[in-house]
Amino acid sequence: FRTENVLVSEVEERRGLLYDVVLCLKLTKWVHLHWGDDGLKLLLHKCYRLLRPGGLLVLEAQEWASYQSRKHLTPHTRQNRSLLRLRPQDLPEYLVREVGFESYSTVGSGASLKRPLIVFRRAKAPHSDAPTLPVGCGSGSGSAEMVLGCSEIFWDVQGFSTIYWDGQGLRFRPHVTSPLWAPGGQECTMLFAWQHPARRSAFSKAPIESAGAPTPTRSRRGVGRRASPWMLVGAYRFSPDMHLPGDIILDVLQLPVACYEPSCPPAYKDFPAPFQFNYTAPLVRIVNAQGMPAGYATAIEGLMDKIKQAGGELYMGAPLTDLKPLAGGGAQLMFGNQTVPVKQVLLNLPRTPLLSLPSMRAATPNRTVKMQECVKFDTPTSFFPAGSFDLGKSLTKGYAFYEDAWWHTKVDKTEGQCPENAFEPAQTSEGIPIGIHFNDGPVRCEAPGKGCRGFLEVFYSPATEDFFEDLRPSPQEPLGTTTNATQLARLHRAVMEATKEIFNTKLVAQPQDPPTLLVVGVWDRTGEGYTAPTKVYYSTSPTTPGGPDPLQKACGVPGLSEAEYRNSVLMPLLNHPEILVANNDWVASAIEKMEGDWAQESLLQAERGLKLNGFERPEWLNEEYYNAKVLAFLEPGSPTRQTEVLI
Repeated sequence: FRTENVLVSEVEERRGLLYDVVLCLKLTKWVHLHWGDDGLKLLLHKCYRLLRPGGLLVLEAQEWASYQSRKHLTPHTRQNRSLLRLRPQDLPEYLVREVGFESYSTVGSGASLKRPLIVFRRAKAPHSDAPTLPVGCGSGSGSAEMVLGCSEIFWDVQGFSTIYWDGQGLRFRPHVTSPLWAPGGQECTMLFAWQHPARRSAFSKAPIESAGAPTPTRSRRGVGRRASPWMLVGAYRFSPDMHLPGDIILDVLQLPVACYEPSCPPAYKDFPAPFQFNYTAPLVRIVNAQGMPAGYATAIEGLMDKIKQAGGELYMGAPLTDLKPLAGGGAQLMFGNQTVPVKQVLLNLPRTPLLSLPSMRAATPNRTVKMQECVKFDTPTSFFPAGSFDLGKSLTKGYAFYEDAWWHTKVDKTEGQCPENAFEPAQTSEGIPIGIHFNDGPVRCEAPGKGCRGFLEVFYSPATEDFFEDLRPSPQEPLGTTTNATQLARLHRAVMEATKEIFNTKLVAQPQDPPTLLVVGVWDRTGEGYTAPTKVYYSTSPTTPGGPDPLQKACGVPGLSEAEYRNSVLMPLLNHPEILVANNDWVASAIEKMEGDWAQESLLQAERGLKLNGFERPEWLNEEYYNAKVLAFLEPGSPTRQTEVLI
């Protein structure tokens, strides 16, 4: 006999023997309360995997009424109970429809049995529609926190809660200690940088290459093929020539990095024509001890530790609902019914949350409000050939998980894009646009080019489409997933169509097996929920649809220049230079100079605002970079300086 947490333990899977019968008695309520809907689903899937074909699961599930008892409730379980959507009476249907059991029957209860036993039978032949999950993580030792189960994919949100995916749904990390967290052990992590609507703070949003990222990932797993790969949907790249955030990551935190492209080409080569990118140092991303992507999360948590060490305080889960500027300087920050007075404040807020602060909006000059409301993305045909780019309602990333990472094992295509500019995806007869970055997704191999499995980025674009976009549950839930066989088969056919020439060139047959999982991040471009970067990209080209569109015309603000726009959104209240706004949304540029979305943009805005408030260059920040990117935009004589920002 052995007593252990079956959700975390992998002993039974490694044992290699399946059971005739699995008893799950008076257990569901406790798993449900501690680990939510998804923890319970994970338990039921594990029961299925432990049974031989034809084996029986005997389930005794506590009734919903017993969940209301206060006797054993903790603050954590009470909070979890309010979030539960799955009910005990739904379990029979779920076990048959979603888990894959063949049938079930009810065993009558006696005087001492207050609830019936339900017996489920696993089909003698493998259930063709039963969901499958990649093999979970292994174990290890150490002092780091452990994530429950290793159910393949996890994500962290703004450094205060973790969500994991078990093949059926998502679950937040608890805010207090629970059985989910224990010292040492195993971790699988998927990073997904976004802001929960109820927990917005002054972090940047994803999918931009931003500092608004999750908590760190730490691998406790070997590097073999069956190790669960990590997947980052969102931002993680930078060039060291971008000293913000490069100097923070490389010098202040001294974090390990690896080239984004295996051959480490100059950064500008990653951006095909007509895009320009004026940085040479190869794009890199933070990695862990095993060389797997660790994400901006690692840097964010490192900086948070430094803030705490310096005596600073951090508050998570506090939505800013308003900001009232004070006549004598400073402001009152409103967090629901709580008010916090501040002398200076830097708001790292994107467009929609900033415009949702009623008092601040009322105090902002109308001209500036028009700038804040302005969103533009001109598409001159001299830059985007006619028909090549149809701007849609969202910016979407999609990753397909293949048990055989064929781009490694069959065609040896481990870097580059397909088509050449994947931002303008290839259209397919399946109605699914495909734009592949071969190097982007994490892949595990037994040896180079052999025994590989992992994620392939199959789409990353704001182009119009609905296949990936429709997987998003809602604008407030940007993560979408599917294990639906029909959808995955369609996607595979589209990918094979888009890559046909690659296989033909290699004289290799295309693989028949579709991916087993599709994960998407969908960020709205209409201003609802979690939004994509919404900037002002204008063009004076006569090939612009509707004619030349200079900035003043694009925003409907007479005489508007990039300098006025930049300074007005940085300090929206002219008599309050101590109230600053910095975010990737606040960029106005000619579309021909578009470089994409990077952490550098919001960090430079913040540094300029800090300089205007008397803060000098940090000693760790490259001086030449600071002079060119900060001082040149502020000092007298600069063509980009606006006098009133110093009032």
